[in-house]
Amino acid sequence: MALRQRRLKAVLPAVEGEAAELDAFHRENLRECQAVVLCWAKASEVWARATCRELRSWEKLGRSERFTVRGLVAGPPPGGRKSVLVRLPPEDEIDVVLDLTALDKLSPDALDPLIRAAAAPPAE
Repeated sequence: MALRQRRLKAVLPAVEGEAAELDAFHRENLRECQAVVLCWAKASEVWARATCRELRSWEKLGRSERFTVRGLVAGPPPGGRKSVLVRLPPEDEIDVVLDLTALDKLSPDALDPLIRAAAAPPAE
């Protein structure tokens, strides 16, 4: 909702369907989108790390160009391992990290660093 308030299109992942259909939908979205933002709340550390790793090589995703930004938004609940990944994100996988673990409610302004990064040209 915060992205929509900023007039940005957000495509949520599909979670219901056959595994092959879910994977195909996910891969197509990664090929076509300009930017990727991972929202990490109650998911496991393994999910967060595996999903970040997937963004490492844009060419292997079948893309014709780099993402404008690969973001990680860490939301509540806070956690020990989550705080480690927020402080030391994988640099070749994530460009912008937002630590919002202490917020009760997300304000659109909290996403400003991602918005600014997405507006900038991709790094070579």
